[in-house]
Amino acid sequence: MLTKNTVRLFLVFVTLCSLNVSCSRKVDPGDQASALIRELMSESQAVGITVTVGVKGEIVWSQGFGYADLEQQVPVYPDRTRFRVGNVAKPMTALAVAQLYEQGLLDLDVPIQRYVQSFPKKEGTITTRLLAGHLGGIRHYQGNENLSYKRYETVLDGLAIFKDDELLHPPGSKYSYSSYGYNLISGMIENASGKSYLEYMDEHVFTALGMNHTEADNIYSIIPD
Repeated sequence: MLTKNTVRLFLVFVTLCSLNVSCSRKVDPGDQASALIRELMSESQAVGITVTVGVKGEIVWSQGFGYADLEQQVPVYPDRTRFRVGNVAKPMTALAVAQLYEQGLLDLDVPIQRYVQSFPKKEGTITTRLLAGHLGGIRHYQGNENLSYKRYETVLDGLAIFKDDELLHPPGSKYSYSSYGYNLISGMIENASGKSYLEYMDEHVFTALGMNHTEADNIYSIIPD
């Protein structure tokens, strides 16, 4: 189902695509898009947003709105302000899984306990392939869990949040989106690679792809921009 915010962002894209089309209208598409973004920020109480639109490989519009640091009143700059990647971390993690599979270090179809022995056995077999496709039956966030500030020293420590819960359904029987499923995959990456999850991602994904402005979000560190 499309949400109101999704529809509004789509309208921003459509509006800005007209920037590379000559027309006689007096209304500036950039102004229209800016109005839509500010409306979105007001409704969602967003502190800062950046929007960049490309058409046929060319950037036609890029603008920052609001603040990167509200307390210090640092504005958002579209060319350098960094944001949390959120759920985009999942395809990044999936790339690590693909690399380890290609190297023969990770079997996609064996029980996950081969790589994370501390994870309890469940009714049915959960595999990396099922977890990566949100088919493992692992639950998603409950209540305000995603707002927790509790620090876990390791990926495996963090599994305590959900590891003893029952599965939502037998593995492979249904699709059910789960961030915790990818937390579990992170533990498997550590075992298969012999490196911590963040060390592996930094060395074999971020650095390898030239993602020089991507790093772990450490709440105890001041991250530039």
